[in-house]
Amino acid sequence: SRQNYIVSYDAIGALPTQEERVKFKLWDEYFGGGMSSVLFQNVREFRSLAYATGGSAFTTSLAQHSDASQGYVTVTGTQADKTLEALSTVDSLLRQLPMKENNLEAARQSVLNDIQNNYPTFRTLGKYVANQLRDGYVSDPNTGIARGIPSVTSQDIMQFHQKHVTSNKNRIWIVIGDRKLTDMKALARYGKVVELRKEDVYR
Repeated sequence: SRQNYIVSYDAIGALPTQEERVKFKLWDEYFGGGMSSVLFQNVREFRSLAYATGGSAFTTSLAQHSDASQGYVTVTGTQADKTLEALSTVDSLLRQLPMKENNLEAARQSVLNDIQNNYPTFRTLGKYVANQLRDGYVSDPNTGIARGIPSVTSQDIMQFHQKHVTSNKNRIWIVIGDRKLTDMKALARYGKVVELRKEDVYR
């Protein structure tokens, strides 16, 4: 079957404190990080709307660019005839976050595991330290994240979502696929539709 890709982009407001960055890190993992994430469970497992789905946070250096906007992107691969249903489902999850304590605990442990497992090896330690110094840090930023993650509550995550995601009125959607297999009129419900040809992207 033909496959379309659905991509969303949210500009997240500045997160100028370590506490806010920690919440963003845990929210990112809980919402789109793995098989127990909100996206995977609700889009792929419960509704069979996607071959694959997930999300990623893009952050600036807290030491050098604490007042800069952050970013969040979701990517969902779906059958062309399920494009609008999948888009609608992802949009609804971005607007209203379901909370499951067990899944949040799994996300919490996943973040801590990633920090431990990604500790630089002997051969990569010098490069890692140099990169952190370049970004303005005088100590490993993962230390603050690891210390802060255990104290973040489900209420903190819900409040973060409400403040930075639900209220976002400038969400951008990108649909990559065959327009003949996509309901363009229905797509227009989500904003102004701008069509690009392959030649407009790849030159």
